[in-house]
Amino acid sequence: MKKTIYLMVALVCAFSLVACSANTSDESTQSQQLPESEDSSVAQGETEAPEENLPNEKVFVAGASVYRGTATRSEDGETSILTQAAGTDYGSETMSITIDENTTGETEIVDGDYIEVFYGRSPEGEFDFTATHNVIGINILGNEQNVIFNGTVTAFEQEEGTLTRLTMTQLETEQEIVFNVSPETQVRLTVEDIAVGDMLNIYHKGMLTRSIPAQGVPIEISPMK
Repeated sequence: MKKTIYLMVALVCAFSLVACSANTSDESTQSQQLPESEDSSVAQGETEAPEENLPNEKVFVAGASVYRGTATRSEDGETSILTQAAGTDYGSETMSITIDENTTGETEIVDGDYIEVFYGRSPEGEFDFTATHNVIGINILGNEQNVIFNGTVTAFEQEEGTLTRLTMTQLETEQEIVFNVSPETQVRLTVEDIAVGDMLNIYHKGMLTRSIPAQGVPIEISPMK
């Protein structure tokens, strides 16, 4: 009788081990067949910036004259009138331009774009700003209010005669902004010509930090006209 009981217990244990082994095998197979998450690359931060968001290289035409202004397209769309920003002076308040197949750069401009154009100009005689002039190269700079700054000097720093930092108070808003001058910044006056209270015009990159005071990088610094 005891032998019979032992035999029955042994058979039950054997069947239990077989069943457990089968379940483990099924779970292993299922785990191998699960697809990888489609969002795995996003979660790991491995996605790349789309190509269209990469910055474009600006056009530069050596030896050409420069005019910057806000564009107003003509009704026929063939010409545009550029109006220079307050505080700047490119020889005339406005300039009429036309773009053709030989113009390089971002040629699809719309009303309100603040743009930079390169054009030919004879070094002798007065330039006729009343005529319409074809442009050689063009850059769209965004919105005038975002890249043009007019203000007074609150403080400035220099190093061995080179301007390194400007603290300015904006004329329109009285907001204080610090401009960190880089070696690439075109400074149209000497350090000796700068004094607290001077009014300067600054063309900058259009990006300011959220710090207090805000900070930016100037592209060009000139006396305000």
